[in-house]
Amino acid sequence: MKMSESRILYLSPMLLILLSLLMASFLDTTAAQIGVCYGMSGDPRPSPSDVVALYKRRNIQRMRLYAPDADALNALRNSDIELILDVPKTDLERVASSQAEADAWVQNNVKNYDGVRFRYITVGNEVKPSESAGSILFQAMQNIDNAVSGAGLAIKVSTSIDMGATTDTYPPSNGRFTDEYKNFLQPVIEFLVSKQSPLLLNNYPYFSYKDNMNSIPLEYALFKPTPVVNDDPYSYTNLFDANLDAVYAALEKSGGGSLEIVVSESGWPTEGGAGTSVENAMTYVNNLIQHVKGGTPRKPGKAIETYIFAMFDENQKGPPELEKFWGMFLPSQQPKYDVFQIWKTSGTTYLLVVWKSSGSHSGSLLTKSKSSGLLGSRLDFSERFVDDLTFSRLRLQISKSIAKITSALTRRLPGKSSTARRLKGKSSTARRLPNEISSLAYIRLLQAHRITNGSHPPIIVSFYDSMNHKNFRIKILSFFSSLWRESERYVVFRSQEWKKKKGKSILGALRASNWLFMVVVVLMTMAILIVSLSPMLLVLLCLLMASFFDTTAGQIGVCYGMLGDPRPNPSDVVALYRQRNIQRMRLNAPDPEALNALRNSDIELILDVPKTDLDRVASSQAEADTWVRDNVKNYDGVRFRYITVGNEVKPAEPAGMILFQAMQNIDNAVSGAGLGIKVSTAIDMGATMNTYPPSQGTFTDEYKNFLQPVIDFLVSKQSPLLLNNYPYFSYKDNMDTIPLEYALFTSPSSLVNDDQYAYQNLFDANLDAVYAALEKSGGGSLEIVVSESGWPTEGGPGTSVQNAMTYVNNLIQHVTTTGTPRKRKKPIETYIFAMFDENKKGPPELEKFWGMFLPTAQIGVCYGRLGNPRPSPSDVVALYKHRNIQRMRIYDPDHDTLNALRNSNIELILDVPKADLERIASSQAEADTWIRNNVKNYEGVRFRYITVGNEVEPSEPAARALFQAMKNIDNAVSRAGLGIKVSTAIDMGATMDTYPPSHGRFRDDYINFLQPVIGFLVSKQSPLLLNSYPYFSYKDDMKDIPLEYALFKPTPPVIDGQYSYHNLFDAQLDAVYAALEKSGGGSLEVVVSESGWPTQGGAGTSVENAMTYVNNLIQHVKSGTPRKPGKAIEAYIFAMFDENQKGPLELEKFWGMFLPNQQPKYNVNFN
Repeated sequence: MKMSESRILYLSPMLLILLSLLMASFLDTTAAQIGVCYGMSGDPRPSPSDVVALYKRRNIQRMRLYAPDADALNALRNSDIELILDVPKTDLERVASSQAEADAWVQNNVKNYDGVRFRYITVGNEVKPSESAGSILFQAMQNIDNAVSGAGLAIKVSTSIDMGATTDTYPPSNGRFTDEYKNFLQPVIEFLVSKQSPLLLNNYPYFSYKDNMNSIPLEYALFKPTPVVNDDPYSYTNLFDANLDAVYAALEKSGGGSLEIVVSESGWPTEGGAGTSVENAMTYVNNLIQHVKGGTPRKPGKAIETYIFAMFDENQKGPPELEKFWGMFLPSQQPKYDVFQIWKTSGTTYLLVVWKSSGSHSGSLLTKSKSSGLLGSRLDFSERFVDDLTFSRLRLQISKSIAKITSALTRRLPGKSSTARRLKGKSSTARRLPNEISSLAYIRLLQAHRITNGSHPPIIVSFYDSMNHKNFRIKILSFFSSLWRESERYVVFRSQEWKKKKGKSILGALRASNWLFMVVVVLMTMAILIVSLSPMLLVLLCLLMASFFDTTAGQIGVCYGMLGDPRPNPSDVVALYRQRNIQRMRLNAPDPEALNALRNSDIELILDVPKTDLDRVASSQAEADTWVRDNVKNYDGVRFRYITVGNEVKPAEPAGMILFQAMQNIDNAVSGAGLGIKVSTAIDMGATMNTYPPSQGTFTDEYKNFLQPVIDFLVSKQSPLLLNNYPYFSYKDNMDTIPLEYALFTSPSSLVNDDQYAYQNLFDANLDAVYAALEKSGGGSLEIVVSESGWPTEGGPGTSVQNAMTYVNNLIQHVTTTGTPRKRKKPIETYIFAMFDENKKGPPELEKFWGMFLPTAQIGVCYGRLGNPRPSPSDVVALYKHRNIQRMRIYDPDHDTLNALRNSNIELILDVPKADLERIASSQAEADTWIRNNVKNYEGVRFRYITVGNEVEPSEPAARALFQAMKNIDNAVSRAGLGIKVSTAIDMGATMDTYPPSHGRFRDDYINFLQPVIGFLVSKQSPLLLNSYPYFSYKDDMKDIPLEYALFKPTPPVIDGQYSYHNLFDAQLDAVYAALEKSGGGSLEVVVSESGWPTQGGAGTSVENAMTYVNNLIQHVKSGTPRKPGKAIEAYIFAMFDENQKGPLELEKFWGMFLPNQQPKYNVNFN
């Protein structure tokens, strides 16, 4: 139906000003966004279209281009990537010579490229006063700016300088422009101030470091922990900030204090000079990306717009060689090193709008839902278009004051609108929407693309006051690529109700969001840009929005995976889900700590009724009611999505006979508790047969009868069937016939043709085979949720970190956008298996290695109690918690310390000291007494390991008692009903031939002594504890071992066959692993029970070296050793405090990180 024309809505000037000011203060959402400089001086290099695709794939939303390359500009059309375009130095003379030349430059290189989002035009890059271009820079800038204005474009014009323009930059507040640059830049600064354009700065801490290595620590340049540089009232922890603030200080001294600075280049080379390496470049770039969100000391909280240099190496540059190696990506478009995702995306869009009003409604516009009491509408359209509308990720909450502005506006001017654009489509509705918005609570807008082309106005939403609504959920389906044209507006919508979760306040769940910056986009479209719309079109747009944002069907969840040791505590896991924007979880059993951590997290949960509970919940309705009450109803604030009764239950199992009854009872219990949670069960592909081709898929005879009542139940309840879909297993069992590419989503073309369906991946083929089986069993109406899918990183053919990464990333992209051939364009709700490895599973070994994340909390700290003065144990425990140190080692059972640890949630290694070994070895009763007095009696203390002896040497009397003492303590632990691992701690003195590490073995005197200990640890699956001190190896062999190698600093690697070692810590640890393999202990894990660096008392000791070692150790243990890559290392730093009662070596006294007053001796980040 074509809409008739109506009048322009008149707006109060004061209200317009108010809304405009609000918009100016809220809408700078991209200030902290990272861009990347293209870098085109390499050969070979990818085509510009491939480069733009790489930017989009990597979600890099800004680019700098150093000259107007026609192919690159064409590739950027409609890409939504914002561009800094340089006027190169070679063009300055021409564009400065006349306005006509500047006009032609802008016409040819800017105006002609419709659809390119020009952000800035940079006139010259690092132009020096002494260059010929220096004398004409200002005129060229003026001419280009005039040309931009004359062309009707609103692009800021600037220039870029480097740090060479400044002097006296230490401390930063003294920064000023050199005398040569000051006169040269003064008219430029005045021009920028008058135009409110930023100054562009190429900020390279690397060059400052390279030229001043004696005075500038590498860590200060790389954003690593270092002593701060004080410049009252500012404190600097990195060189990037110091450089930037020095330029801000120089601007203030030159009348440019109001200017913003855009960092137009920054990076770190991977080779070609001092301090260059892939590792340092990766460290700098990733730290830079994180850092620029937070501002500088001079501009705290103000995000820094920054461009990384560069996308690719440029081997056509130089000399010096250094100029060639700044790229992050290879010409093949593979990353040279890992770069953290610059802006997280998942491909879908949400918007939740909540209206609050009183009164009743009338008219035929809305039909009331009997089940939910909510209001919905039906719309019919005659045309559909193809281009998806997607956005940058944003969150939004509207304040009451802004709501009142909107309300006042719509009350003042009800029913008036401008000449309407014509809408292609039909609607049987023509009513107006309510005027009062209580909260526009939550927007998630992903994969940035503009709503409109060019400078056309955005789509407009307006609210009127004749209808009273409650809650709607809104989904944008698609728009035509040009929403606004001269004569018509094209829109495609579909309406769909959103049902409020029973007992769950939407505003309560969403109130945590506090970003206001997008509010005025909506308000301005409701007000200043109410270009707009007849009442009928207003109703149409607003109601259509009610179907926009239901993208959750394709949303990815992740299965928790709790059978690992170590594993993070549940609160940390929930925080990790939220940090990684994982909004759904599956939990295979009702763990109370995990459920409590999920309260009010807004993470949706699939909760399993485990097989072990099926017999009980099937036995009576009362038992099922109790289960639901205890594990669901009692956890208010947890968003339960499904309850899964049994996982992969087989017909032949005892649980198979009672599954259906258990499902019925749990469903009745859910209904009786007043909960609206769907109940289902999960099957695997073993339930099917004849899956090639997929349309032939059926359930096996055994499963068909078993599943028939389940399918009927699901159909009657409109619940989905859950499927654990693992292409890996199909590939592993059929490697001769199934290509790896087909399993990994990397096949370039379809490999299986099934009549009307063509399959390009095994995931879809599996899923559609189950859909076909359901159709043959009366379940054709059912949806399938993929409740598990993943790829293992080791343990079987085709397993690797690379393959797992490929599978998971491709899976995420596939299920959120594509659907299967049988269910085209229908997102697939999918749960990746798993969050963490589960080393308590198996055999087979394969079962252990499906995790995407390493366990956190790998670092503990040894208490160290031989100091005087020292804090009280309660103060020490408080300090551990304050510093987020989650593990402790103590060397004897100090009762004050054990009492202080009660209910602290700190995990403890408790030593049985050497002095007790002979007594404990003498009888089981003595061991039982020790455990009762020092462990069992301390309820609320989280004992992690009991270490029987520390660094016991074969020649000591304790050595003869060690093995028997370990056995007696282990028996005592078992008799006390405790599940604590028992071990002992050795040092590197037990080993020999440790260079290279693979030659490592135990000394002859140790091997006989340790052999029964190793056999005991293997039988108990307990780790061996190792006190690993690179410091001592360095001190005893300073001629051959570089200090950098001991401190985790960049050094040439030590090559040991297939392994490369970049630090001494890894070399020591792998030497012990090699020794264990030679002694029958190859299956053992090693826990580093002590490691640290002294601050004084010997060669190489200093506060700076200790700080470097400890902070690098904390970061390093996340990633494993060359022999155990990707496997986090549990490690304990020695020590919390100095111990001045030790000796006789002075060195023994100074290993502490904290002073007795609990202040840090140096900065350490335990988070």
